[in-house]
Amino acid sequence: MSDTLRNKTAIVTGASRGLGRVVCTHFASLGMKVAAIARNESELKILQEEISQMGTECMTFALNITDYDGIGKAVEEVQRAWGSIDVLVNNAGAGVDTSFEEITKEDIDMTIDVNLKGVIYASKHVAPYMIKQQHGHIFNISSIAGTRGLNTKNNNNGIYTATKFGVNGFGDAISKYLMKDNIHVVTLCPGGIDTSWWDRWTWLHEKDALIKPHDIASLIEFILNAPNNILYKQVLFHPTVEVDSW
Repeated sequence: MSDTLRNKTAIVTGASRGLGRVVCTHFASLGMKVAAIARNESELKILQEEISQMGTECMTFALNITDYDGIGKAVEEVQRAWGSIDVLVNNAGAGVDTSFEEITKEDIDMTIDVNLKGVIYASKHVAPYMIKQQHGHIFNISSIAGTRGLNTKNNNNGIYTATKFGVNGFGDAISKYLMKDNIHVVTLCPGGIDTSWWDRWTWLHEKDALIKPHDIASLIEFILNAPNNILYKQVLFHPTVEVDSW
């Protein structure tokens, strides 16, 4: 294990399961301190115990990413406890498979609030600390759906796709703004990932072909260790079996 990231601090949203959980434990395996934000308090407690057994520190916050003030207080507490925030991973996400004709205002608002406003909220609260320390990485977990419209069940109402286009646009703009402060904003646009997301929808291929969450965590580690003069601004990747889909 490399020591280059040991004692670095990270905040991860959507941290209690799926990709977010894997990122948290991968960071912990590197000796990083992890602050995990998610709604499920019991799952967060299990995660905290697992990370503590790995010999590093973990703070947890049972919050909805749409809670602007709550996220701000959590970020402030992390900064006060550890003295820096080196990495933010905006991973929390949501979607509904309701058709466009039947989607409700509540569905629309929830998807936009979680997928887009949640990314903006967390970034807004973390950025001042990163600006003050003159370094940091913000990873926005977007989607290949943020690069084109998709005719798939979970995108058939257009709202999920719209939010991911928004995340990509926000990342592009804020990357230019924060680069002067040595803050790298990286937008990751994966295709299908092997998480419980696909328990609700049917993928067109065998699940074994999905991207493994650990591989995305390893990609984040690679980018964190990359030379500082290289900016990985937007990274698109997907399972090889999806090659005809894009």
